[in-house]
Amino acid sequence: MSPCRGAKYFVYREIILNTGNGSKEDCLSTRPSRRRKTVKLKTHSGAKKRFRTTGGGKVKRKQQGLRHILVNKSSKRKRHLGKMEYVDSANMYQVTRQLAGDM
Repeated sequence: MSPCRGAKYFVYREIILNTGNGSKEDCLSTRPSRRRKTVKLKTHSGAKKRFRTTGGGKVKRKQQGLRHILVNKSSKRKRHLGKMEYVDSANMYQVTRQLAGDM
């Protein structure tokens, strides 16, 4: 077993300078000279059209219920449904991940 855990998984390995005591110096030499870059997350195209971010980091969305059967709804109800609403904290993680490219 190598003196550093996970050393066998690096693609670009360098020579292990083994001092014999399993110290950090043993592990540092096994690290690759180039680090892999993480893949950039793309913005979800559907989320782009449905959500807007505020300056404070909150996310706003349109309310449901204004597409059809509007005759049965009062003017006051339709007026209030037209306003934007904040995304609930339970759904915030999913929405912000989909908007990762914009934030």
